[in-house]
Amino acid sequence: MTATMALIEELFLARLAALASEHGLTDAETERIAWVFRQAAANPFMTEQHIFRKLSGEDF
Repeated sequence: MTATMALIEELFLARLAALASEHGLTDAETERIAWVFRQAAANPFMTEQHIFRKLSGEDF
């Protein structure tokens, strides 16, 4: 992982934690979002449909 991607991930996860708390997401929901983000960041071929299916639990 490049330094830039590490910084983007750090910023994303910090914002995710704040929004998850604000919106009452469970730890499992928050972790699923973080997991999908990491997968999408590592896979340039992941489409919006793949991301949606993974976030919705259809393709977990």
